[in-house]
Amino acid sequence: MARTPAPTLLANLKPRDIQASVCVRVIRKWNFTGRNENGPILHVDLILTDKEGGVMYAEIPRDEVQDKSPLIEAGRVYTISRFRVKNAKYSYMPVRGNNMIEFTCYTRVVLEDIPSDMFPQFVYTIVPFDEIHQHVREHPNFIDVIGVIIKVHPAVPMRLPGQPTSTLTRDIIIQDLKDNELRVTLWGLRSTTFSLEPVYSASDPRAIVCLFVGCVPKEFQRVSHVTGNNACHWYLNPPIPEAQPYYNRFQHQHFPIDLPPSSPAQIQEDEQIVIEHRSLDELNAVDPYEFPVCPINH
Repeated sequence: MARTPAPTLLANLKPRDIQASVCVRVIRKWNFTGRNENGPILHVDLILTDKEGGVMYAEIPRDEVQDKSPLIEAGRVYTISRFRVKNAKYSYMPVRGNNMIEFTCYTRVVLEDIPSDMFPQFVYTIVPFDEIHQHVREHPNFIDVIGVIIKVHPAVPMRLPGQPTSTLTRDIIIQDLKDNELRVTLWGLRSTTFSLEPVYSASDPRAIVCLFVGCVPKEFQRVSHVTGNNACHWYLNPPIPEAQPYYNRFQHQHFPIDLPPSSPAQIQEDEQIVIEHRSLDELNAVDPYEFPVCPINH
């Protein structure tokens, strides 16, 4: 059996490298299913980081998902070898960079007994609210935002033009240190898994800072907002430098958050579609499902 080469830093990988190996922590992992959240997995996506803070997007293609995806868990450290290094996809780039890793049938994954805290815990590049509009027409178009949560809307179904069924969405309103507000719209499973229960108490309300990563910037009538689907993740009260000014400002304040009822009525598929904050013109102006469609490369 061929020996695994010494790990290469992510920053030193180059296209067509086939003998390299990397020792990385998997920061995030999600399934990409295209426009249909309940459809087949088209590829599994990973955000990797090494000990030096290098970051790279990696993809497990559809043909390798069954064999390779079960070998990888978010938060764990692995040595990965016998992969393909490719030019990053222009239209689907969850993190900035010129290159990406693609798993092949030959890719080897070895779980390492290395403390994960020796690697970065978070990967993000925060975009201020007043700069989001600059990214709306730009590729790659994933951005990260941070703010204090002021309102959580209930999940409601939305049916988009040309779609036979509705999809659940949930709006989260966050505020920056200049008191500017931003709407974050979560789609599908992301809308139902968002919860403040682990960190928020209505009897002693405190400010909750939220870092949203993997968002898609949008703009309507010169008002910016962001949306999040499978690629979107969030961190409540993250221990990062950018959150510290929020903690300093709000640490001694009661900060009630406008939350939906604790036991909302179950949403029925055949109930009337409710659309919040969107006119018919706005609905027709947005892209279907408000997230980018990845070209599938084989």
